[in-house]
Amino acid sequence: MSLMPAGAVEARTDLGTEAYHGPCPDKGDPPHHYIFTIYAVGVAKLHVPPGASGAMVTSMALGI
Repeated sequence: MSLMPAGAVEARTDLGTEAYHGPCPDKGDPPHHYIFTIYAVGVAKLHVPPGASGAMVTSMALGI
């Protein structure tokens, strides 16, 4: 069962998969700092294909 709304798609992560991979620093690494950027867009849906890269999604969100 998917928890995503109907019609939603996931973008491809830097790990090459279409899934969320939370922060997971290597054992023994010092604390990592993460920056999350949230975009407010004036459309109901960005028209990107499933598996699009994060760069493509960002580009579409910024209207570039």
